[in-house]
Amino acid sequence: MFTSQNDGFVVAEPSGGPFFLFNGPQTRHHHHPEGFMKIPPAPSLRSFTALAISLVALLTIPSPIRAQSAVGLALDAPEFLWVAGGDGPWGPIFNDASLTHDGEDVLYSYVGENEVSWFETTVPGPGTLSFWWKISTVNNSDGMDLTIDGIEQTNLVGNADWQEVQLTFPANIHTLRWTYRTSMPRSEDDSAYVDQVSLQLNGQPYLYVTPQAFQGFSGSNYVLHAPARGASPLQYRWFRDGAPVGNDSPSLDILNFSSGQTGAYTVMVSNSYGAITSSVATISFFPDAIEATSLIWQSSGDALWFAQTETTHDGVDAAQSGYLEASSSVRVSTLDAIVTGPGILKFWWRADFAVADGSLAFYIDGEYQTSLDLPTDWNEQTYSLADGGHTIRWEFGLSGGLAGPGNQGFLDQVSFVPQPRLRTERSNSDITLSWGTEYSGYTLEATGALGSGIWNPVSLTGINTATIAMAGPQLFFRLRKP
Repeated sequence: MFTSQNDGFVVAEPSGGPFFLFNGPQTRHHHHPEGFMKIPPAPSLRSFTALAISLVALLTIPSPIRAQSAVGLALDAPEFLWVAGGDGPWGPIFNDASLTHDGEDVLYSYVGENEVSWFETTVPGPGTLSFWWKISTVNNSDGMDLTIDGIEQTNLVGNADWQEVQLTFPANIHTLRWTYRTSMPRSEDDSAYVDQVSLQLNGQPYLYVTPQAFQGFSGSNYVLHAPARGASPLQYRWFRDGAPVGNDSPSLDILNFSSGQTGAYTVMVSNSYGAITSSVATISFFPDAIEATSLIWQSSGDALWFAQTETTHDGVDAAQSGYLEASSSVRVSTLDAIVTGPGILKFWWRADFAVADGSLAFYIDGEYQTSLDLPTDWNEQTYSLADGGHTIRWEFGLSGGLAGPGNQGFLDQVSFVPQPRLRTERSNSDITLSWGTEYSGYTLEATGALGSGIWNPVSLTGINTATIAMAGPQLFFRLRKP
């Protein structure tokens, strides 16, 4: 007689080595440093579901441009890289035409007593610059100035209405900086404004954004972006490991990414004044970082997971959750893999938190398994996956308004070892048990009582095959590799 559960054989975890559960319920193992299984936290963070979004990663421009893109729009010069800093912010106004010069938008700033704010861009010369600016103040000590490479070119002091500035700058690379400063306590109306910046460049090419290295996921689409400025027309030539790829474009599409598309990418931009070649962007295969290249990986959510070499378990590299920006809503960075069971899944993970409302959780087929909800050093997890396809997910999430450095999850040394599936075939009064011939070294064992700890070898009647009479006591079977 045979006992089955969920249409499969029931087996139990042996105490002396690997074991495998086939056609039956999924069995889970934990090796937690605290020695116990944590109860899932309250559903405030645990119950959220990541939206299904396209897994197309667009690596276009680095974060400084994304963060300051509104600055370029407000100045009517979004094609340049703008960076702002100082004691107070520079921000756009889009909904009050009375404060602008062009009737559409404007960049403005306000600072306190003895404070300074600035914004700048870097451009190649020779060229011409024009812009409009004004100051609204109740005292005559506030002022703005424009410097080129740290040398003042012009200034605006006191309460001044809109004025236009036009100037030229010579060849070579130059940094143009606008600075607003005060020396008196700020009143409600004290502000500085800049609008309608126009830059005409007449020299050799200048790459103000270089291609960015990344770790790709199989099947995803990516874009390398390297816009240049200089006298028109500009010609672009892309290279991978020194061989030409792509077209004459500031962007290079890398579609349906695979390990065969990894390499060192560069772009050369030229015009009638000369040429410039970018720094190397090394494109690698993400699964290499977690030693699991045979699995199909994807990342999604509010920020993508990426490979890094600073925080690892193996001393080489590891995956890290994406940087989540501050928001009043829940933000997640998810990493998924597709595996086909049965088999044994192992991984090392770690979590760092600077805020209390974060979690690194692990799911199998959408079902919560366990999580790290406090700062936790590297520890290993082991799971036995049943027969069939499975989606496994690591999800780092933050709720509340805090974010930034110090909040991240890490994953390293992921391994999935496929295991043989125990098949059955009934014939009259016999049953034949078998498993794939590609799996060698396994012993078929049987017991009459789960929990007894007594498992006896079963004699094989062929290669990885045993035929047993159905008459007799109830038996439980397992495959075991010593």
